Amino acid sequence: MSISGEGVVLYLFNEFECLSISKIKTIEYEQHQLFRTKLITLIQQNQETKLSYADIYQQEANDLNQYNDKEITKFIELNTYILLSLQHYLIKVKQKDIFYQEQIYKFCSKYYMQFYTQIVELTNSHNVKNYELDNIFNYFDYLGNPNKCRQKEQQKKSQMKIERNLKELIQY
Repeated sequence: MSISGEGVVLYLFNEFECLSISKIKTIEYEQHQLFRTKLITLIQQNQETKLSYADIYQQEANDLNQYNDKEITKFIELNTYILLSLQHYLIKVKQKDIFYQEQIYKFCSKYYMQFYTQIVELTNSHNVKNYELDNIFNYFDYLGNPNKCRQKEQQKKSQMKIERNLKELIQY
């Protein structure tokens, strides 16, 4: 039986025919399916709820992790963080921007494993701790509209320069 991947298919035969077919899925596969479902639901519904999508995912994922496997627990924590980041970004930052939603939906529905791998790499490489300040989903703005993002960065730099100059003037 496979330990990683999607799982295995068992065929039960007698001498003449197949009596039964059974699929046994790995916890890893179940976790990815649960995460992907929550991700797509968050993108499509995109609304604030009393219990965040990340909290709901974490509860359901922990239920699947009955043996408290350390690797799966790390996986659940990372996915919870990613959902919190996306929820914050969609609702607070992008303010329900339809174009951005469609772009992210396309990534996670058609190219899920590449999208997921990219998110995990960005999270780990940037060592992001605060999803409100260092949101990894900023990166996907660059993919969709690099010129607009460069303009925003230039505006931000200009504003910071003005603020520094004001502080220097106040100190004199």
